[in-house]
Amino acid sequence: MKGSLNVFEILRHSSTKSNLKSVKKPTTNGVTKPFVVNRNPRNLELLRLEKKPTGYGVDNKDVEFWNRLELFTSPFHVTARLVHNTQNIVVEASTKEWAIRQFLYSGRDKQAYVILARVFAERCLESGYQFFKCEKPDDKNTNVGSLDLTLVSNPYFTFLAAFLETLEEEGIVLEEYPYFNIHDIWRRKREKKPWTVL
Repeated sequence: MKGSLNVFEILRHSSTKSNLKSVKKPTTNGVTKPFVVNRNPRNLELLRLEKKPTGYGVDNKDVEFWNRLELFTSPFHVTARLVHNTQNIVVEASTKEWAIRQFLYSGRDKQAYVILARVFAERCLESGYQFFKCEKPDDKNTNVGSLDLTLVSNPYFTFLAAFLETLEEEGIVLEEYPYFNIHDIWRRKREKKPWTVL
């Protein structure tokens, strides 16, 4: 039987071929990828190394921020938003939501502002946003969100003060840290790097 092969010979040849195939494959454990995908796009922002957009001198609004608080009022509701500098809404809370609305007598009284601030602060802290810019109304002609403050005796001013005070009580810092200028190496007194622990 010259033309027929034994079953053991077939198995022996197939097993050696599979062993040779597995030996020829190169391992990729030590190969470094030429490009790195950043899975945390806020990393530079949290290290204060990402530059804030500066805008132009003729801009009406200040655009030098990473995240900004916006507070909008309608005749029946209040909405608080955290907006990134790319104009994406990051966190939002409103008295329109039934989970908040069911505990309120009115959607625009002082208690509504306080409860909205607590819910908004909790959502911000859960999302990892503890520092953001807030334009506090110091002057009596300050535009906050969509409402102009023309009089200090305006009840909206006291509601807004209660809202901001509640945010600070919940652990939110209403200002952003400045950008860390790493390129100014000739400065005599260098500021502490944000990533150093001690």
